[in-house]
Amino acid sequence: MTEHVSGTPLGGAPANGMNLDDADAEAILDGTAPNDHSLEQVREILFGAQSRRFETERRALESKTTERFARLEAEYERRFEQLLRDLHQRFDKTCAMLEAESAERREAPPAVVLPCLFETTACKDESRPLPGPRRKQRNQSSVQ
Repeated sequence: MTEHVSGTPLGGAPANGMNLDDADAEAILDGTAPNDHSLEQVREILFGAQSRRFETERRALESKTTERFARLEAEYERRFEQLLRDLHQRFDKTCAMLEAESAERREAPPAVVLPCLFETTACKDESRPLPGPRRKQRNQSSVQ
């Protein structure tokens, strides 16, 4: 009869005949262990159908998104082109109106000069004092 010390036979190897350390266990869990075909098969059996379904749904969503983006891009391109056409039409119309008005003004007879109805500070009568700072300027210029 063999004695067991901490779950292993006295020889030091586990009961199943495999000697695993922490690094080997990590490699198996990560899927990086060499010759890990049995673990890959188990993963495929457990998660294969679900991962294929998710991949199919992701591709479908990606294609829908790409299609919608392409439609939006085409729509905004169309709208921008229409906006530019409208802008050019309005600009051309405004330029034509301006040119017509300029030609009309050039051909019109000169305006009648009306007499000025307001009295200005530049009066014929120089004896009258000028208002505001001009009075000071006049007084200073006469002093010099």
